[in-house]
Amino acid sequence: MCGGTGNLEQMNRLQEAGVISEYEKKKMTAGNGGALNPTWVEWLMGWPLEWTDLRPLGTDRFLSWQRRHSAGF
Repeated sequence: MCGGTGNLEQMNRLQEAGVISEYEKKKMTAGNGGALNPTWVEWLMGWPLEWTDLRPLGTDRFLSWQRRHSAGF
């Protein structure tokens, strides 16, 4: 719930009004500390899936094939 401008102030007001406890405010404003799923982030940003994968790209394999097959030209 706490992720944009003014949300922390809103959480403080809710706590002061007795709507939420200190514990609830801490849980709602704390991040989970985990890592994001790279495929999901790529999808979210509109990038091709597995664009940021660390596996070698197909271009390397193609260039190797091209060098082998065009050596006589």
